[in-house]
Order: sequence, then C-alpha cells, then structure tokens
Amino acid sequence: MCGIAGIVDKNHLVEKREIVIKMMDKMIHRGPDSSGYWSEGYVAFGHRRLSIIDLTPGGHQPKTDSIHQNTITFNGEIYNYKKLKSELTDYSFVTNSDTEVILAAYAKWGFDCVKYLKGQFAFAIWDETKKLLFIARDHLGEKPFYYYHANGIFLFGSEVRALLASNLIEKKISKDAIVDYLKYQSVNAPNTIVNEIFALPAASYGILKENSLNIHSYWTHEDLKELPENTEYKVVLDNIRFLFSESVKGQMQSDVPLGAFLSGGIDSSAIVAMMAEHATSPIHTFNVSFEDKQFDESIYANLIAKKYKTDHTQIDLKPTVLLEQLPEILSSMDVPSGDGPNTYIISQAVKNRGLTVALSGLGGDDLFVGYVGFLRYMNVQKYKAFWDFPNGIRKALSSTMGLIKNDHSTSKKRALLELEDVSLSSFYGLSRSVFSPSEIHYLAPKLNATTDFLRDNMNQWLPEVDHLPEFSRYGLAELNGYTQNVLLKDSDVMAMANSLEIRSPFFDHELVSYVLSIGDAIKYPHTPKKLLVDAIQPMLPDEIVHRKKMGFSFPWDSWVRKELQPFVDQSIKDLANRNIFDKANLLKYYQDYCDGSPLIIWSKIWLLVNLEAWISKNIE
Repeated sequence: MCGIAGIVDKNHLVEKREIVIKMMDKMIHRGPDSSGYWSEGYVAFGHRRLSIIDLTPGGHQPKTDSIHQNTITFNGEIYNYKKLKSELTDYSFVTNSDTEVILAAYAKWGFDCVKYLKGQFAFAIWDETKKLLFIARDHLGEKPFYYYHANGIFLFGSEVRALLASNLIEKKISKDAIVDYLKYQSVNAPNTIVNEIFALPAASYGILKENSLNIHSYWTHEDLKELPENTEYKVVLDNIRFLFSESVKGQMQSDVPLGAFLSGGIDSSAIVAMMAEHATSPIHTFNVSFEDKQFDESIYANLIAKKYKTDHTQIDLKPTVLLEQLPEILSSMDVPSGDGPNTYIISQAVKNRGLTVALSGLGGDDLFVGYVGFLRYMNVQKYKAFWDFPNGIRKALSSTMGLIKNDHSTSKKRALLELEDVSLSSFYGLSRSVFSPSEIHYLAPKLNATTDFLRDNMNQWLPEVDHLPEFSRYGLAELNGYTQNVLLKDSDVMAMANSLEIRSPFFDHELVSYVLSIGDAIKYPHTPKKLLVDAIQPMLPDEIVHRKKMGFSFPWDSWVRKELQPFVDQSIKDLANRNIFDKANLLKYYQDYCDGSPLIIWSKIWLLVNLEAWISKNIE
C-alpha cells in the first residue's frame, strides 16, 4: 500500500523531477517508510512506500526490469503473487516482492497480465521498448488512480490533491460534479470534483502512446453467468465457504502485524471467525463504542472477541474527542464526501496499536442482500405496471396498495411516485440520493440539477446484465455506485491518512463473480445474508445472526445539533459566501434544519460542511 505519481511529457514542457516530488510530498501519509524517484527520457515516476510485503530494499520502488526495459510504480497488494511467481518460471526474480511479480506477468502476458492478478492495485508501467505507458486499476476499484491528460502532458497519482500539487492543473471545480456530489455524497467515476482530473474506471487498463490514451475494460458484467437452476444448495454453500476462506487466507499475507475491524455485525464477525481458522496467534480486533446505546454495538463485538479469543481493543468515542480531531479529519479528505470520519477514527486506533494492515467487512451487504434497498427494489418491480398510470392516479392508489413502505421518507415517497419509470438506474439513483433535484435547484439555481453521472454510468453497463437475477443486478448497482464511489474511496483515503492498509475479503473478484451468479430464491429465501451465514456455520452464534442490523455509524444528528453546532454554523456561513449557492436560500435551508424540519436530515447538512472544508483547504 503506497502512493504513486508520474508524468509523461514528450515535449519537455516542464521540470519533471520537481513536479513528481511535489506530488509525492503531498502523499507522505500514504508511504512514510521511504520514497523513490525514477526518470528516463520524457517519463518520470515517483513512489511513497508503506512497507508490508518484502520489507527489505528489494521492495523499493519504482522498480525496473532491466532485461525487458519495463519500469513500474505500484500501489496495492497482489494476494496471489506467490502462486503467480511459481508459474512464471522463465523470469529471473531477484526479490520477494509482489511488485516484481507484476513486472514478470507483464513481460509474459502483456496487457492481459491484469486478468491474472488477484488483489487491490493501481499501477503504471513504462514500456521503454514500445514507448508506451500501461496503467491499470483493480477489479472493484479498491485502489485509486487519478489522471490529467491535456496540453501534451499526462499526469497521474493516487490522490486528487497530489495532482493539484503539481500546479499544472487549474484549480477549478466542476459545477456538474457538485450536483453529483450533492445527490450521491461523492462524485461518481470517471469524473471528479475538479474539471480536468479523471479517475481510471475500476477493472480497466489504459494505454498511452503518442499522446493518445485508450481505455479498455478487462472484467465486464457480460462475463458473469447465472448458475443452473438445478444447482444443489449444498454445492453453493461449499463453493462460497471455499472462496471466502481462500480470500481471507490470501489477504492475511503480510510481513507486518495485522488486525481486523469488528463491529459485531454478521460481515465483520464472519471475517474474524475465518481469520481465526487460519491464524497461528490471537487476532487483533477493534471496535468503536458510544455512550448512546442506539449506536453502540460493543456488546456484540465483545461476544465475538471472546469466542475467538482475540486481542480486542474497544475505542470509547465521545463527541468532544471527535470535535478536537475534526479539523484534522476533514483536512485528510482527498475529495469531499459524506462519509469518512468513522473510518479515520478506527484506523487511527489500529495504527496506534502498532499495526499496519486491517481486514474489513465491507462488501458483505452488496453480495448477500444486506441493504434494505434490495427489498424495496423487488417490491417496486412487483408493481411495475403501476407506473403506466398517470401520476395523479398513482398518488391516489399508492397508500391503499401498500406499495410504498413506511420506512421511505415523505420526499422519497413523492419522488418515487413521480418517476417516469422504475428501471434499475432510475430507482437506484433515487434510492441512493441525498439532495433531490428540486432542493439543488433551490439552493443553487445556477447549477444544472439534472446532471447525473451515476445514472449515465449505469445505463452504459445495464444492457450487459439483463441475463442476471434481479438481486445480482441491484448488487452490481451498489458495487458500481455507493460502494465504489463512497465507501471504498473513503476507506482508502481515511486509512491511508493514518498510514494503514485496509483489506476487504468480500471484494475478491472470484467470490464476487460466483455470488452474483446465484439465483434470487437461493440468495434470499426469507432473511438477509442467510446464504453467507449457512455457508460458514457454525462459526457465528445466534446472537450475531439474529440481531437487528445497525451498520457502522456515529450519532451524527445529535452531534451536529449540539457539540458540533458552532463548527457547522460557521461552515455553512462560509459556504454561503461563495459563488456557488444562493446565499439567502442556503442560510434559510440551514435554519429550517435547526428548527427541526423533518425533510432536512443531518446528512444533507454534513455534505455541505464537508464541501466547504474541502474547498477552503484545496481550492483557495
């Protein structure tokens, strides 16, 4: 896990070394152990190292294969590197690093090398013989790769802030991106909050040659196939258990101490249980507890910690502590987001215990129908024909039909009824939205409130998944939407702010492919995650399996209205003075929230606070 940076400047327009070092200096937190610089002709790479695999100088980067004349700068971990190394017998290895395995794989398989890699990765390889740059990103988008390509220069790095530090890019916010951010808590790839900076899509590689960049997908939704209907349930369970076990085992590879986040929910408990099966010493586990018992899951975390005899740390978090750290947390955000502080706090605690790697339960909800949105979507699909009626009739009939459950907010009910269709892209976009288009128009009339990067992206791949079960289609929407653009992005940034690597075994692409192939009746016979629970039983006690889902969250609404209110007040006032929002409308909107309007939830206010914090830190 590291920070990478680089530049290709064929016309020699800038001082490469100075630019790359500026970018690396902005990412010291991603790699405090060492730094490296390499340059050849019109290409330069930089690297910040967080040592995890091969702690010797052999793991130093950038790394050059002098025989094939290829040089790499790499961020991430390749979990099957030992297996690949045993197969690449024609290559003369000189280190024990996974970095060198990528070079060997590229030498043998060329651009197809990414198809053989299991892990989380983002890397760039300069091929001196072919005079091209090969860039790639992992299957699920766990590791970031940002780039700028204009004016004869190609610039890349692990963070948007690093690219901005080059001073080659105009610090201009994309107005369309602000709309996307307000809707979905984050700007959806391949776009970013900055006009000229883009994200390489997940499961993609790019080839830059003669200043022309071509991007290709190497793992598409068309590759997924549904299991035969007569597949035995026991066979499905055995396959899931095997794939899950292999994923956890592979992600426990480390030359430094590792641990696990333990909320006490099914997903994190399953990770810890499987780790215990492979571990040779007690596992380090970490849990955040709160005085507000509505959010406190420590009793369940302690239950699992006791069952598997882990070395457990409970972090008692008080709002005063968060308030003290808030400036530091917000300044750690690479891009504005609606999430993040949760991961920062627990990552900090893990790092303070001397660990460098932590396994996380992220991804279990996407694969095993853990989010309530899955069931809402299926419920709406039952009444698909209902949306053929005029809007007025829909409103009149909806309450008597029980179509819309009580757990929808009033504004979401209205918006759902007014949808022109309930296709997956329309429904998912509404389901994951925070601000509505009408709210955005009210707050910022100058912005185009109809901009929707998420739906545009979904509509590109939806035709590829018509053959998959409905739950799998919705799961892909989560993986490509909220998970990739919010959870994984924040998980990487906030962990790396503390020089910690997070690994997520549920995102093993072979496990993901298999679970997405399973039919709806098997995946959700009557309760969420039954498939996962059955696959690993008797590992989880009944208290964990049958408890009410909480999710890892902080008591934000209370904090925003009380302990954090002075900070929030000032942030909203500062944002109102910018030439983005209508000042009077924004201030009134915030006052309505303070006065208790049921239509304005805390997460909307927090999105605005984060936006102001990021602009003041990175654009001014």
